[in-house]
Amino acid sequence: MQLSTNGTLHRSLDDVDLKLVELLTQDGRAANVDLARALGISESTVARRLKSLVDGGWIKITAVLDSSKFGFAVTALIGVNTDPKRTVQLSEDIVKLREVQFVGITTGPHDLYVWVNVRSLPELWSFLAERLNTLNGIRSSQTMILLETKKRTQGRIY
Repeated sequence: MQLSTNGTLHRSLDDVDLKLVELLTQDGRAANVDLARALGISESTVARRLKSLVDGGWIKITAVLDSSKFGFAVTALIGVNTDPKRTVQLSEDIVKLREVQFVGITTGPHDLYVWVNVRSLPELWSFLAERLNTLNGIRSSQTMILLETKKRTQGRIY
């Protein structure tokens, strides 16, 4: 067991756990029997370790969408400058907007970064003008439209 940065105890991950997570990042739908074969362990051991990883909050197994296939052709990254007293509340308000895929409180030139997916440029304009920039505490924003995605992962383990 190890003490995490937030003061809670959690188990340590060993090399088998790390390899299991790596295999799942390549194919989140891999069958336990295939994972067991690749790791050289039993299927029941894979099931037990997988449950432990999920229950411990180490991983979540979800579907990763290709938003463009669902008609969301425009992806934008928005740097938001806020009233410093409103940064946290604004981040919580922005999370609730359906177009938003990611919100992060950051250091650097912007207080928040927001990732959105919309169907068109007019929809992006509407989102910016009527939904985002009307929130109390936003001082300014800078919108960058994503032209092409070269790499997108859900995290890293080493």
